[in-house]
Amino acid sequence: MKTELVTCPSCSKEVSPRLWHENIRANISKRKTLHLCPLCGETMYTSGGGLSGFGKLLAFIFVIPVIIAFIGKHISSIFEYIGFSRNVSELIAVCLMLFVLIKYLSAKYPSFNRALIKVKNLFGDK
Repeated sequence: MKTELVTCPSCSKEVSPRLWHENIRANISKRKTLHLCPLCGETMYTSGGGLSGFGKLLAFIFVIPVIIAFIGKHISSIFEYIGFSRNVSELIAVCLMLFVLIKYLSAKYPSFNRALIKVKNLFGDK
């Protein structure tokens, strides 16, 4: 088995990095791996990390609704200040947030965009 050599940015030597695993028992985040230079001990690069599927689920259930409620309250207060009634300003705030969310999801995930087109064709004029 041939190992790939990498140039260490700290000592500029060609080395085979040693791996150091962090967050071994983490449930919310994926395990992060540090690639260390065996000569100088510096971290050459990091791989892994980020939220796990369970962590994304928790963020979706708890964090995102709080952020949406906070932003929605401020957006609706702007429309109330302009002169709209409370119900209308809350409806406008919800529609704006849904519009931004749909634009973000359709830009990030092409499959979401295809699903939107199918829904549009389903309810569109025939």
